[in-house]
Amino acid sequence: MNKNILKISILVSLFSLNFSCIKVDGIEYNRKISKVNTEVNRDRMPWAFRINMDERVRNIILALNKELWLAYDAQKSGLYKAWVGGVNFDGIIYNNAHGLQPTSRGVPYLVDELKESPWSIHTENGSQKIDAEYNGYKLFGDKIKLQYKIILDNQEEVIISETPEYIESANMNPGLHREFTVVGLPSGYELSQNIKFENLIDVDNLHSNSKINIKSIKTNKDENGFKVDAEIFLKKNGSTILQSFFPKNLYVHETKNKGSEQKVVNSVYEELDGKALIGKLGCVACHYIDKGVLGPAYQDVANKYDNSDDTKKYLVKKIQTGGKGVWGPRLMPPHPHIDDATGLKIVDFILSLDTFQDGEYLSGVAVDFYDVGQELPSMPKLLPGQNPSVSQVFPDLFFQSGNPDVGWEDQTTDDFLDFFRYFTMDIDAYLKIDEPGEYEFRFLADKGGSFKLNDEELGYIENLGYVDWGGGNPERFNEYFEYFKGESSPSLKSYGSKFLDKGYHKIDIEFYQGILTMAIVLQWRKKGDSKFEMIPESVLFHDPRDIKPTSAGLKEIYKTSPPGLGGSLISVHPSFDLLPARPDSFEPRVGGMDFLSNGDLAIATWDGEVFIVKNSMSGDPSKMSVKKIADGLCEPLGLAVANDEIYVQQRWELTKLIDLDGDEITDHYYPFSDDWEHSSGFHAWGFGLTYRDGFFYTNTGPQINYGNPKDAGKTLKISITDGTWKAIAHGYKAPNGIGFGYGGDLFTTDNEGGYVPTSKLMHLDLDNEEEYPFFGNAYAMGKDRASAKKVAKNYKIKPPVVWTPQNEIGNSPSEPGILNQGPYKNQMIMGDARHGGLKRVFIEEVNGQLQGALFRFTQGLEAGINRFVWGPDSSLYVGGVGGTNDFTWEGKRFGLEKLTYNGKTTFEMLSVKIKSNGFEIEFTEPIRLGDGISPSDYLVQQWWYDLDSEGGVKQDLQTLDIESLSISPDRKKVFLQINNLSQSDHKGFDVVYIKMVKPFFSESLQPLWTSEVWYTLNEIPSAVNSSKTLTYFREDNLLSKEEKKYGWNLIFDGETFNGWKNFNNKKITNDWEIVNGMISNKSQNVSLVSENEYENFELEFDWKIDRATDAGFYINLTSEFLKNKNLPPGLEMQIIDDNSHPDAAESNTRVTGSLYDVIPSKLLISNPPGSINHSRIVSKNGQIQYWLNGLLVLEYETNGDFWNKAGVEHPYFSYNMNDSGYIGISAQEGKISFNNIRIRNLAEKELIGSLD
Repeated sequence: MNKNILKISILVSLFSLNFSCIKVDGIEYNRKISKVNTEVNRDRMPWAFRINMDERVRNIILALNKELWLAYDAQKSGLYKAWVGGVNFDGIIYNNAHGLQPTSRGVPYLVDELKESPWSIHTENGSQKIDAEYNGYKLFGDKIKLQYKIILDNQEEVIISETPEYIESANMNPGLHREFTVVGLPSGYELSQNIKFENLIDVDNLHSNSKINIKSIKTNKDENGFKVDAEIFLKKNGSTILQSFFPKNLYVHETKNKGSEQKVVNSVYEELDGKALIGKLGCVACHYIDKGVLGPAYQDVANKYDNSDDTKKYLVKKIQTGGKGVWGPRLMPPHPHIDDATGLKIVDFILSLDTFQDGEYLSGVAVDFYDVGQELPSMPKLLPGQNPSVSQVFPDLFFQSGNPDVGWEDQTTDDFLDFFRYFTMDIDAYLKIDEPGEYEFRFLADKGGSFKLNDEELGYIENLGYVDWGGGNPERFNEYFEYFKGESSPSLKSYGSKFLDKGYHKIDIEFYQGILTMAIVLQWRKKGDSKFEMIPESVLFHDPRDIKPTSAGLKEIYKTSPPGLGGSLISVHPSFDLLPARPDSFEPRVGGMDFLSNGDLAIATWDGEVFIVKNSMSGDPSKMSVKKIADGLCEPLGLAVANDEIYVQQRWELTKLIDLDGDEITDHYYPFSDDWEHSSGFHAWGFGLTYRDGFFYTNTGPQINYGNPKDAGKTLKISITDGTWKAIAHGYKAPNGIGFGYGGDLFTTDNEGGYVPTSKLMHLDLDNEEEYPFFGNAYAMGKDRASAKKVAKNYKIKPPVVWTPQNEIGNSPSEPGILNQGPYKNQMIMGDARHGGLKRVFIEEVNGQLQGALFRFTQGLEAGINRFVWGPDSSLYVGGVGGTNDFTWEGKRFGLEKLTYNGKTTFEMLSVKIKSNGFEIEFTEPIRLGDGISPSDYLVQQWWYDLDSEGGVKQDLQTLDIESLSISPDRKKVFLQINNLSQSDHKGFDVVYIKMVKPFFSESLQPLWTSEVWYTLNEIPSAVNSSKTLTYFREDNLLSKEEKKYGWNLIFDGETFNGWKNFNNKKITNDWEIVNGMISNKSQNVSLVSENEYENFELEFDWKIDRATDAGFYINLTSEFLKNKNLPPGLEMQIIDDNSHPDAAESNTRVTGSLYDVIPSKLLISNPPGSINHSRIVSKNGQIQYWLNGLLVLEYETNGDFWNKAGVEHPYFSYNMNDSGYIGISAQEGKISFNNIRIRNLAEKELIGSLD
């Protein structure tokens, strides 16, 4: 049929339906206005809220009724969509979905993409489109009024208000009621708004008390109604009402047509059993009993899981919430319509299908993934009771992948699923042997791991350096194995062999990953064969019960690096007291915070709410109260108080919260400033907000891709006078922090990623805004990488004040700010949402450039710190936040606390200053005499970062030679002389790392709070340090003059056994030897004892062990016990391979640093086998302290209540009441070596610190 004839036929049909009051291309209207119900039934709370949706920004969503949702566009000031079906709330703050944003679901009644303004002005001279400015919305109980502003050519201001509401027709059809008012429209002007209906019942169901211009009418393609393009003219006086009605059951009709799920009324299924429910609910579309379809076979599910109540609860929840990982990467959709009772019937039936018998195995290997989310220098020990992140079957024992986190995308595989950094794997398998014999194996784990066969360890690797595996080329693995052929050390054993009988043999592989590439390879051959091969799938099996229930979130591990001394801190800075700043029931994910003049604390949460916390300064939760004053905001990450009014930074809008009636509740959500271009990408937040002297400052985030809007990745300066703004810095990737700091200047932070090789702190000079610094990220400078880099070349990159080495000292830095408490005057702190805690920054100006030293400062807080503010009481109020892996610290999700300076001195580095010939380190207290006097007590390294790399990869890492050092007369300053100190060819990208490698103590015997500092080297000054240098170089088993003066005495000279004996006063036998200045055992179950007795002493020694070693160090042994061949149970400081020896796994009182079998060590921080450890034991008047690698790990009193209570029940009681005696060394299994054993007597008045 001719299209024009068809169109005419449709129009004739329409008019035949008695639409006599409507004229196409004419202006008429229907005055039949329906009554609006005074009772409302909103579909969610809050029912008015702001989100990104459908890849559109600045939406106002109104959930008026389950049959009617509205989406207004604040950029075009019009109605984008009216629909039924609601919203898929995908995203970090909604359902932890990384990289997603909300989308509408269901069927639209009205859709206008608003590619142009919906508003038009009409005069006698004609009609023209005109832009309207969104002016916010006001809430009056359960009603809303949206406001817009239009500026006419004569500069007259027209204010438009709209109140929408859900209505129903007499036939119960859903409808939309819109009521407009106009103020300020002059004579001679008419104002109209365009409307585009998608599913209108018919034009007779379009009612108004004003004029309507019907531009077109078309039949809806789904035949649910009509598509109508119309125009409503607004009355100058009084209200304009527009009502439209839509077909009923559109969403039900749509889901039936498209096969989507419908809501299930569970009462219908109460009488059905589990098998019948599976058929009735359509589960056979994805699962058969004995065959997998889209999901696993029910038989396999039954074989995998036990029949416990916990398992049933887990499986019911899995059905309801959906997910992936257990049976592969395919996503199982959620089934929220299935209630607990129905789900339990289904699960009971599935588990009843279990036919698997003990001793039967299935093909493949069972693999558990544990997402740890923190740096792993060695195989960690998981805290008990945690489920894996993923548990599923893999076909073989070959895993290899590059790493998308650091730029090896072309070598990335899915062998490790979506895991690529800071995770562990446990592999359980059975090797089927048909032909008995001697079999040889070779094992590789990159970064590290171990391989056991029938519980015997045949291979292990600790922290393998970067190896390019060539995308999994077998020849690369063969080259590696040949290179290390026959080599065995405490950190590496690639080859092993074992005789295997016919049958099944248990394989256990543990693996851990840091960053960079990763691989697990196990090859074999029968002894005598020439070639190693991958173990074929046909001989690999697993017990299905090794597949475990899973759980989300990061997994907790025992700390493996000494906190503050190579590892993250775990407690609050001793110079600050920590107190709560929230009532117990208030759990905010803090996006912004500031104080009002009356002392109330305003809190914006990432979830979109704003609260007032009263009496937060009290420190007593019972005295605090919380009041919600606003909600429905879009992921606010900034809040500031200016002139005692609250402003909140949403994703794309600076919003002023206005209380119109004095009840503190926000009535008017006013868009104070919002006209910068913004992306709908999930990563494009508005980051931070601070205010000073009439201006707000905030950062705009780009989407993680090219083709960003021009205003993305910038710092904006916004006037409080009129909301106008200008950009004062650019080139950010994810700048989640802005604040005032050193010298009163403005600072920002940025997160590692594209063009940001590692996170950093940057400086903005407000006295020189024309500088307009560029910080390196080119995402907003082009549609693709090539064009962006071309534009970026026109800008000189301003170097950061400090780089934040990724996952060593930071991961996701947040707010920066000033620190002026105690000795830290004019220093800075910054939070970190994923690494946690606060970091401290000492800043100096060198050759006109700010640069400085970055220190660990505090941890032990409720969550990763996102925002903080100094309170009227001079306390620091810190707010935590949490989401998924990339947005949380140790799985924590909320927090609000305060840190109050208590005046106590903490022994730590106060500052690090650069000189032309080295670095001057100043401490807060004098160093203990004899500590830190040798260059070998320090490690200094330097590297640079490549702008095109990610993940904190260190380029050209080198160790710098310390030529000499000097210590100031007050022993508070150390100068490390480094000749030829220079920058790389990549100026502005250099970092110098300094670490005290031997434990330091202060003069008052305080341990060093943190031993590391990262100094960003932008400039080298001309000034030379001219302090008198020392020439002492520390040697093993020798004491310096200072150490002797302090009272130290050696009890091992490094060459002889003088001072030591065997039991029964016998001479040392050949069970022991001295090799390279270390006492080492040659036999098992052997011991040594000192010739002298000691009382009230401080004892220090260094030691190392081989893998699977079990040993110990004893104190206060009396002579009656020396008649035994071996040392008796006593005051033994346990020394053991915590990862490989089974005794360490049996009890936490048998790990290194514990009082063996009695009191556990607080920390698990021994260095791995083959590495040197430093121990310190203090014994004074029955008070005992065990120190390991610079930290106190255990303390107790032999005459204390705890010990007396333990002793009554413990068989070692009679051995442990001595305050003096001999020192003993024992080696039960493996090999242990000691040196630098020194001791000093403690004076009667000398303090060693009190018990916790």
